[in-house]
Amino acid sequence: MIPQQDIPDHSQDLHNFQKDVEEAIEYHLANGGANAAREAVKDLAKVYFYKQEWPNVSREAMKKIKQYEDKQLIMEEQRKQQHIENAMRTMMGSITPQQQQIQNSIPVVLPQELSTERAMLIWKLLQDSHLVNENYQPKVSRTKAAIMAGWFFTQLNMDVQWPLFETLWHRENMRSDHSKGMDQKQMKTFQNKLKDIEASIPKPRTNAQLAAQLPRS
Repeated sequence: MIPQQDIPDHSQDLHNFQKDVEEAIEYHLANGGANAAREAVKDLAKVYFYKQEWPNVSREAMKKIKQYEDKQLIMEEQRKQQHIENAMRTMMGSITPQQQQIQNSIPVVLPQELSTERAMLIWKLLQDSHLVNENYQPKVSRTKAAIMAGWFFTQLNMDVQWPLFETLWHRENMRSDHSKGMDQKQMKTFQNKLKDIEASIPKPRTNAQLAAQLPRS
């Protein structure tokens, strides 16, 4: 309740003005917002032939409206942050951005299949292209990461083994992510980027080339 001023000549008017202002603020903040509440206070001041001795009433009313606005701004920022986190969970799976940051900081031991000499060259090229970080974690969306994993196996001349990357990248259902990615028209640009990287990777030696290097008896 806004404290009344001790003005004998207009005490009843002041009481009514305070009461109507409070009711107007409550109604308009709930239905029209801060600007509507401000206009209502100004209109009431005109109706009551606003007395010069009543400055605290309007001042306290405007302060209350400002507090409401500040609270709404905070809530809006919280909603935006929640929206971002929800989008990240959708993109990265059930992992929150905070969890992802922790995982990205933990040194990774690559599985044997992904730590051969050729694989390490590919990792280096992907890091240089800012597609994975120094801990071999993807810096792209789930679907792009799945496309990249499938491409990685192709470069190693291996059948796709999703569990290897699912364990390495702390996620599940990469086969499904890969299928979704292949259906996305905008994925063509990303695939072209992988082709550019592929141009820097020496072609794997054929069985005939490997056999030719074996010592002859």
